[in-house]
This record gives sequence, structure tokens and C-alpha cells, in this order.
Amino acid sequence: MKFRKILLVVTLLVGFTGLAQKEKPSLKIKQKYQEYFSLDREAFFLHLNKNVFIPGEDIWFSAYAFNPKRNTPNFETTNLYVKLLDENLKPYSTKTIFINKGKGSGYFKLDTLPAGSYRLVAHTNYMKNFSEDYYYNAEFTILQKDSVEIKYESDKDVKYDLQLLPEGGHLIANTKNNIGVKLINEQGNGIEFSEAKVYDENKNVITSFKSNKFGIGKFQFNPTLDGNYLVELNTFSGEKIKRYIEKAEAIGLTMVTNNLLEDRLIIEVNTNSETLRSVEGKTFYLALHKNGIFESIPFQFSEDQTSKNIRIGKEILANGINYLTIFDEDEKPLIERIVFNYQGLNEFDANAYLYRNDIDSLKINMSSSALKSVAHNLSVSILPLKTKAYQPNHNIKSAFLLLPYTKGKIENGDYYFKNIDRRTQYNLDLLLLTQGWSKYKWNKIFSNPPQLLHEREQGFTLEGKINQSLGDDENQLLISSGESGLMEITDLNKKEFKVDNLYIQDSTEISISLINAKKENLSKPKLYRVLKPQRKYESLNLPNYIKQTNVDSKISNTKIPQEFLRDIESLDSVYLKSESNKIKNQEKEILANETLIDEELSKRYYYITDFISTQGFRVYNNLAEVHIINNRPSNLIENQSPLIYFNGMPLTEYGSILSTLKTSEVESIIINKSGLGYGMRGNAGVIKIKTKTSYGTSKKIDQAQSFIADVGFAPDKEFYTPRYASYTSDIYENYGAIDWFPNMQLEDGQISFKIENTIQKSILLFIEGMTEEGDLISQTIEVEIK
Repeated sequence: MKFRKILLVVTLLVGFTGLAQKEKPSLKIKQKYQEYFSLDREAFFLHLNKNVFIPGEDIWFSAYAFNPKRNTPNFETTNLYVKLLDENLKPYSTKTIFINKGKGSGYFKLDTLPAGSYRLVAHTNYMKNFSEDYYYNAEFTILQKDSVEIKYESDKDVKYDLQLLPEGGHLIANTKNNIGVKLINEQGNGIEFSEAKVYDENKNVITSFKSNKFGIGKFQFNPTLDGNYLVELNTFSGEKIKRYIEKAEAIGLTMVTNNLLEDRLIIEVNTNSETLRSVEGKTFYLALHKNGIFESIPFQFSEDQTSKNIRIGKEILANGINYLTIFDEDEKPLIERIVFNYQGLNEFDANAYLYRNDIDSLKINMSSSALKSVAHNLSVSILPLKTKAYQPNHNIKSAFLLLPYTKGKIENGDYYFKNIDRRTQYNLDLLLLTQGWSKYKWNKIFSNPPQLLHEREQGFTLEGKINQSLGDDENQLLISSGESGLMEITDLNKKEFKVDNLYIQDSTEISISLINAKKENLSKPKLYRVLKPQRKYESLNLPNYIKQTNVDSKISNTKIPQEFLRDIESLDSVYLKSESNKIKNQEKEILANETLIDEELSKRYYYITDFISTQGFRVYNNLAEVHIINNRPSNLIENQSPLIYFNGMPLTEYGSILSTLKTSEVESIIINKSGLGYGMRGNAGVIKIKTKTSYGTSKKIDQAQSFIADVGFAPDKEFYTPRYASYTSDIYENYGAIDWFPNMQLEDGQISFKIENTIQKSILLFIEGMTEEGDLISQTIEVEIK
């Protein structure tokens, strides 16, 4: 956030002195504003592998968490709720996605769903603290089979809404006014119009204008107090639409901004002679504010001065959205405008090319010098060149730089962050001109700041009470779950227990044993227990714009042959065995070997740490804690301990789990000594351990009280590419999938990965991502296949 030295700079530009020394009423506004934003907001983005699906395909997504106030990944919330809603906004399925350091991933099965339009809506419990909505909504479509007939509404009776929106919010007589114009249909989608004219009551043409491709335009005029003005336009489909302009107000201020200059923003504040008689000598305040940062510029209208120009250098503005609000001396907000500052937004371009063509598979190399020395997370969807299946309404930039600050629907938000030029900037300014006031209401800022009634959820809490007599040496519980990688020892407090921040996978078995410290044995306790937060079934109070669809009727009416998908069964993993029991990992591991644990290995290495010590790592295991050191880390300066995944869960503390983990309890282990593909986090290598389903439940039935978790994080599943009937047909080229990488990191600025060869001449890589410093990455790359 910037706004530095703003008062001094603008005071010189507007040409007055002395006001800075006065006690400003805006100091109270600033205090209220800072209080309103004392609680950080959070925003989320879902990157879908595509948005149009062939019947039988499933949907995969990556979830990104962002702190708009700090412009960094959100590390504080781990529990993200993602709801799958049908076209009537009724929940079909809900999953809790584990967000680790601002990133998570998941999937939904779609095979039982009929053709139609659906939505994924992401939200958290913490969002309930705020009156503003921060839901992220991603729409997708399932196509129809050729045996199914779906009727879609005809476009013949389309209803249009022509909106005329004065800049700043008020139309004032006898002064310059800037009017934003927006033509939308019932779904809130813009309708482009070719020609529009403004007429006075004598049918004289005052001015003419046209819209951009989103149905947005603008014009300027000076209305009289009693004048009647009409806007008439023609759409490209031949409809003629008319609307009268609202009556102008007699007294007030208008705002006309110019945000197209490279180095500065010009704000022209206008009034009329009638207003001037009542405001001459009074002080107004132009406030620049965002996310709790508030700076104000005092100004006055002098005698016979009905216009005031304020120039602000863009290096002073905040990056991204800036709010401009003018207050009077009584702290009343008069007019407001939202502008966007593109300066300071870092670009991270990547390059990709075909490294090797192995007939049945392709090896792609991707690199980015900008990502060479900064930790990051990327997700990449790979689709045919002619794809119509990837049509997101937002990319990660519009999701985090626009949506948290505006209200109402933004159509094609990703457009404003692709191929940025003067036209793009002009169209974004038009959008913000017609979006109305900001997401935040001043009456709530002044009187109703948010209260922290709902904490950020970080994992799950297991609590309960022992319902039996206890011996003097029975004051601890062992809580374990092999599938969730859980092994916790907790103390009892007057027979009660509570363990916070647990990673629990949904529908997995959890065992609780009573520890007798003296006898060094375990017993099955009688207890009451509950796992929180419990599953939420409440309906979402979704804003109206989320209910509006973006589905293209031409795509929706596309029919897919009944047997176009030949093989849609999902396999958790696919292995190619060799004589030494070492196998190549088919789950997109890079320079990694996976070893299946058999009886011979279990006898040779009693603990799994014994086996790890033979794979290029030094292991220190005293059965109380474990330290693992890579003998040859890729970066000697950074941490030398490998990144360890346990049943898919990244472990930050692994001593209590690995110290006593027997090799016989492990199903397979992946050793990636280079850590390639995991960025800075994997510089000391990556180890992935998958236990047998019996792990953690092998104790005798009388030693543990077991139950199935009725809540938990949804397990992720490796993406699999469906088998299509044809890879050269229009259906595949338009709607088929090639591959999906939900979690990708470039090692030293580059990465190589394999994909299936689907006989395409070119493919597209749709990349979204974020660095640990909060810089956003969104790019599409075409790769030619030779």
C-alpha cells in the first residue's frame, strides 16, 4: 500500500495553502475507516481444469487463498468449503479442502449429474464476520448426450436493462457530467450496441457514442435543471432501446476522472454557480482509501471557480484498486469513484516448448527466469489448441485484484489482465465507472465495524470426556489414524481432553487409547467425543449476480455421442513393476522412484527410517524424535531436511509419526532426492510415504475406542486422462482434455514433465499461480508439436 507524501504533493498541485494546518474532520473518518478494516479479509480463487465437460468426465480444481490487505497468500485459514451447486443453486455436494500455505486442490465426480449448468462456490467460516460477500463462484457446464434432448429458453423474448450511471453517483444541473452507460440482458451479460444518441426535449442530438464489446460506453453533457433527455441506441441484432435520463439535481458536485495518462491521475471536481454560493470558503476532502489505508486531500472552491483539478502521481497511488471519495465538512460522503492503477503489478512470463516426442508421450519443458529465485505454486491445464472447453469468467488476477473490491457482476474479468494496453485500461476504467459505489457502505463503516465472532478454522478439533474411573498413572490418551497420518498424545484434564489443529481426512477411522504410564500399555477407554467443526448444511445467502449464468447456449446445445468416452474409471495409481520392485511413478513425479514395500524389505528394514537412510539421507532416530538430512541438497544455503508427505499430507513435524513407523506398515514410498518439481520447498528432496489401510488400526480391539470421522478434509485424487473414442474429431479438439497439473513448482526456474500424445499439432497451457510474496501469475502458452 502506498499513498505516501500525498498531501504535500497534491497541495502544491491544486494551488492553495494553509488548509493542512487546520484540524481536519477527516481525521475522525480515518479512525472509523481503520477500525472497520482492522480485521483482515480473505479471498479465494478456483482454477478449474476446464469449464465445459463431456458426460462422464470429472472436474479437478486448484484453490488459492489470498489476503487482499497484505497482498500475500493467506496462511491463516486451512479449511475451505467448496460447494457444488446445480442450476437451481441447490447443493449437490460439499467438500472441505485443505489449504496449506495459501494453496489446495480437489475434485468432484460428475458422472451421475445430468447435462446443465453448475457452480463451484468457495467460502470459509471466517467470512461470516463481514456483511460484504467474498464468495468465489466458478461456473461450468456438462454437455448433453446425443440421446438426451434439453430445451433451452429462446432468445426471442430477451429483456434488456439500459443503465445510465453518472460518474460519482449524482447528476448535477448546469455543470459537466460524465455518464456511464451499460446495456445488459437478464443474465447480467453485456450487449454490445453500435450507435447511441442523446436527445434533448426538442429532439436535437446533443451527442453520440457507442459501446465496447461488453456493452459499456460513456458520454459527457451539461444538463439543465428542467431539461428532459433521452438516450436511444441500436443493438447489432436490430433492437432499438430507449431510456430517459433522470432529472438533474440543482445542487451538488460531479466528478470526471482521467486515468489513461501514464504517470498521473487527473480528478476534475465540478459544480455550478447555485452550489458555489453555499459552499464558497468551505473545505471538502478527497479521500484515497483502500483496505484500511486512508489519506485525504483538502480543497476549496474560490469565488467564481466552479471546477477544481487535482493531479495525483500514479507512483503515489496504491497498486490495483483505489477508491476516491469526496466528503464535506460534516463527514458526509458526497460522490465516489473506483479507479485502477496498473503500475507496480509484476509480470511473470513463462516459456514452454516440446522437448521430446516419444510417439505415445510428449515431454514438455517450461521455464521462467522470473520464478527462478522465488517460491511459488502453479496449476496448469493442458488442452487442445482449438478448445472451447476453457472459458473461465475470471483468472487469478481478476479474482484477487477486482472481485474483493467491487459489487455486482464482472463479466470476463480475465480480459482486463491479458495483453494489457491502452484499450484494455480504457475498458477497465469504463467497467469501474459503471460498477457504482464500492463494496463497502459508509453507514456501516461509521457505525457497524465487523466483530470477530467466527475464528479462522485451522484443521479439526477432537474433544471429549472419559466416562470411567482412572488410575493414578492413566492421564494421557493416544489418538491415531493411519489414513490421516495422525499420531497424537494428549493429556487429560479432569477426565476431559481437547486436541486442536488436527489434519483429519473425511470418513477415515480414528482410534483413541488410554495410556497407562506405569504399566506401559494401552487400554480401550469409555468416552464421549466430538469432532469439530461439524459438517455445515446451512444454505448460502448468495448475491443475485452469482445466480446469473454465463453459459453459451451454442455450447450448451452441443451433443456428445453416447460412447465417446471409452474408459472413465478413475484409478488412484498405476504402477509398472520391475524385477527389483522399483517402479516408475505414473503420478507425475519427476526424477523420482517409488518402491512398493514387500515382505523382504520389511524384514530387512524394521523401521521405515532405516530404509530412508539407504537412499542418500542421514537419519537420526532415537524413537522420540527424528531428523532427516539430505546428503546432497540442491541448495546448501537452505534447509537440508526433505519435504515429507504422509498419506498425501505435508508434514511440518514428523518426529512423532516416523519415529516408530514400521516398514511393514508402509505400502509404498517415493524418494525424490532432487526435489525437482517442488520449488524452494523441495530443495532438500521430497519423500512421500503411503501406509497400508490397516496402519493405526492394528491394535487389538480392546486397546482402542475407534470411530469413523464424520467430517474432515476431502482426499485428493490424481488426475487421470479419460480415453476418448477419437482424438482427431471436432468434439475432442473442442471439449477434450489432455492433462492437469494442480501443484507445479519450477526448480531453478524450469521444469520438464510428460503428457500423453493425443495427436495434436499444437496444445495450450493455461497457467495460474501465485508466489510467496503475493505476485499473481496468469498466462496462456501455445506449444507446437512437431
